[in-house]
Amino acid sequence: MAQSTSSSILQLPLDSRVAIVTDSSPSIGCGIATHLDSLGARVTINYASNLTQADFRASQLNSTERVRT
Repeated sequence: MAQSTSSSILQLPLDSRVAIVTDSSPSIGCGIATHLDSLGARVTINYASNLTQADFRASQLNSTERVRT
């Protein structure tokens, strides 16, 4: 019997966990923040010098369409 994925909630491995990524606007930190977000973590980002890039990264992470519990 096939189970419908639209009616069930997908449990992500880092759901309800918090990840703090320092200096997350450059490429490596950006990739880590994005990956942790995709695994369900609530990501807190930090920036050293580029507020514009940090704001852009935060807006990208906040636009992820996922139901958080």
